[in-house]
Amino acid sequence: MKVLSKTVTLILFFFFAQHLWAQSKNVIIESLTIQNDSLGKLLATERIDFKQQLQLKTTQLEQAAKVSKGLMEEIQANQSNIKELKSTIEGQKNEIRQLKTEAENNTLMLKTQHETIEKLTQQLDQALTSYDSLETANEQLSSEVTSYPLEKVVCQSNTISKTCAYRNYVFVTSSRRPDNDYYFKHNRNGTYTQILLKEGNLYNPISNDELINSLEKELVTLVNVQAVQDYQKQVESGKKPDCFREYEFSPLYLSDLEITMNQSGMVIYYPLLRNGYDDCKDFWGSYTLTLEQANRYLR
Repeated sequence: MKVLSKTVTLILFFFFAQHLWAQSKNVIIESLTIQNDSLGKLLATERIDFKQQLQLKTTQLEQAAKVSKGLMEEIQANQSNIKELKSTIEGQKNEIRQLKTEAENNTLMLKTQHETIEKLTQQLDQALTSYDSLETANEQLSSEVTSYPLEKVVCQSNTISKTCAYRNYVFVTSSRRPDNDYYFKHNRNGTYTQILLKEGNLYNPISNDELINSLEKELVTLVNVQAVQDYQKQVESGKKPDCFREYEFSPLYLSDLEITMNQSGMVIYYPLLRNGYDDCKDFWGSYTLTLEQANRYLR
């Protein structure tokens, strides 16, 4: 009995011990499960935080890369601007050198011009003296005109001008432009012609319209026929071909004519290129009338 009782006691003891161990094991497993869940949640939270921090760092790095790229582009642009500024500075230095050279040349030119002005002033004084002599000669000629018959042309000349008188007209051809240049519309290779009408004791300048009578169209037609022939001759001569390629012959008018007198009769000068540039204005022709023919057209 005692042995049986001990056996039963041991069995009960092992049974209760096993039961307690099972309960304790379940508690441990539950505790570990809870801890594992907590650890999983913690790891998930940490993983989310890490991802957010990683994304933030990535964004910051991308922004830094963009800023760095912009800075590099700005540096390159600045370097290019520096090169351009250097080139501009060199160009300005060259311009300054050129301006200095031009200033030196201008100084020499001004000196030369001053000397030229002095020479021209001397020549002008001489010309004025000659002009005074011409005025005196013209006055003498004026007093002589009335004593000659109408059919005769009286001419007198000096180094500056030539004066021819016919009837009550005086024709002055001069290399010096007069003070009253209203009727001086022609500059034939540096030569000016003026027509004066004697009215009482005065000689007043007149235009071609006041010299030629109502047959002016007939006279201008005769001149134009001759001018066309002279134009063709100039074209064929090949002198200054650009002038004749650019400007065709344009019909002349009475105001285009330069009318004067000599001992042979009336001489009418006309430009072949009336609308040309200055370089093309040295082409002139002439048409001559006898005194008998001239009287047909004079007022």
